[in-house]
Amino acid sequence: MIRFFRRFMEAIEIGTIYRAREQARRQLLSSSDRSLEEFGISRELLEMGVGYWPWRLDDDVEARRAIGDPESSPDGIPADIRRLRVQNAAAESSSQPDLESDAA
Repeated sequence: MIRFFRRFMEAIEIGTIYRAREQARRQLLSSSDRSLEEFGISRELLEMGVGYWPWRLDDDVEARRAIGDPESSPDGIPADIRRLRVQNAAAESSSQPDLESDAA
């Protein structure tokens, strides 16, 4: 039961991060090219979607397009969210013993 709630909270956290990035992306797309350049943000990466976050100008856009986004996996989950999942799983496994297996 504890695992269910941890995974549920993880899903909420991941959804919140994704939604915030999508909102920021939409807002940034409405900015002028000059403003985006001043912020150091690539319009081309913004137009590619949330999976291409962070949308920095210093990133090699052509390389990212050729190999896919190195910041995300094939399933479109950004690397920082994958790291969060791994950290949560590690914390879960190192915390309390599994109560479900003790009951069996």
